[in-house]
Amino acid sequence: MALENLRDAGCQTAYIDGSFGTDKEHPNDYDACWEEAGVDPYLLDPVLLTFDLGRATQKAKYLGGCSSPPLLQTQKVCLFWNSSRRTGIPENRGNCRHRSGGTDMIKNERQYRITRVQVRRFERSLEVLLQSNEEEEDIHPLIAKAREDAIRSQLSDLRSELREYEALKAGDFELDQLGVVSGLPAMLIKARIARGMSQRDLAERIGLKEQQIQRYEATDYASVSLSRIKDIVGELSEENSLHG
Repeated sequence: MALENLRDAGCQTAYIDGSFGTDKEHPNDYDACWEEAGVDPYLLDPVLLTFDLGRATQKAKYLGGCSSPPLLQTQKVCLFWNSSRRTGIPENRGNCRHRSGGTDMIKNERQYRITRVQVRRFERSLEVLLQSNEEEEDIHPLIAKAREDAIRSQLSDLRSELREYEALKAGDFELDQLGVVSGLPAMLIKARIARGMSQRDLAERIGLKEQQIQRYEATDYASVSLSRIKDIVGELSEENSLHG
């Protein structure tokens, strides 16, 4: 677990369940950062200092992303695991929740404006950070690099989200992609069969009774919530669900 590794490496303070990406009080995902004072980087899991490829390594291991907050009083903070970014300052410390699903994208003009502000804040934070890294003689090179990589990674994500939203506003979307939705029920049934799973097998894997899956398939998933469908898709996509 990330917190256990941070503790063993000498970290004294970590902030959990903030809101780096959604402009709401309870973001329902992991947003976390840790103060670097006293941390021995050689005792840290290298994953916590890895910010390349959109923080894919951290996301895979710790179910989130990682970056750096734009408005902290000190830059002596490195971030790990967060899912979306719209506000900046960690909140609701100590109350951990993980968002199992969700789309990390800008959904409206309000979020677009907030994200643009966040980009400017991160840009300013990066300027301050680069200056402080030059002035601080006692900072470990691994920590200095992690600071910079974290902010650059977060900036890259935010800029990508802005570009995507601007492209969508300009009409850059293939509407025929919506046709996938109508074929989804049949795809789920076919995937289950192709995985060598009976209705009972699938039901047991997601904690339901066999009769529930039978009803889902009999009605072509007509009344099933999107979150439940995501659970089923996730189970059918698991490598260990493959036939044979």
